[in-house]
Parts: sequence; C-alpha cells; structure tokens
Amino acid sequence: MGSRSRQWRRRRRFTRALVVLVALFVSTTRVETTAASTSVPSAPTWPSAVPGNAQATVTWTAPANNGSTITGYVITTYVGTNALAAQPYNSAATTETVTGLTNATTYTFKI
Repeated sequence: MGSRSRQWRRRRRFTRALVVLVALFVSTTRVETTAASTSVPSAPTWPSAVPGNAQATVTWTAPANNGSTITGYVITTYVGTNALAAQPYNSAATTETVTGLTNATTYTFKI
C-alpha cells in the first residue's frame, strides 16, 4: 500500500498544479476596449448633376464630419431603381465626374 499511496500523492500534486495553472491563465486574460470619441459624418446634402458626353459631373455639399475625417465618398449610379456598381472616390472633394454612362439615359446618383 505504501507505493500506491505515494503514486496517489504524486497524481494529486500534479492535478492541483495543472488546475492552478489553468486558473491563472483564465483569470489573467483581459480585453480592454475604449469608446470612440468621434461618430460617423452626416450624409452629404444638396446633390446635383450636370450631364456630359457619356459622363456626369456630380456635386454636393460636404456634411458635418462630427469629429471624423472625411477621406472619400461612394457614388452609386441608378438607372430607374436598378443600382449600378458603386464607385469609391478617395478624396474629400465635393465634385466628382462619373464616367462610363450611356448618352440619352436618365441616371440618379446616391452619394
């Protein structure tokens, strides 16, 4: 019985050490987050478009940025209610030329 008793004690110590290590790992895992101090910009206003040859020059008034830097806009072109491919413009400019249009077609633009 003496040898079985020693084996049991070794297993017991190993089990306790394993449980303690796992508990330490779990208890020291933390995730910290901070709230953003800014919010998203408002939507652009007063959009308009001037037709050209297979293109349109689209202009708008820049929105309030609400503390965020405006780095660009996305213009989505519509024929009726069908959206065509959205085109990103990586500029804070408030005038962009949309190309690839078909003459004598009515388009709507969403900024």
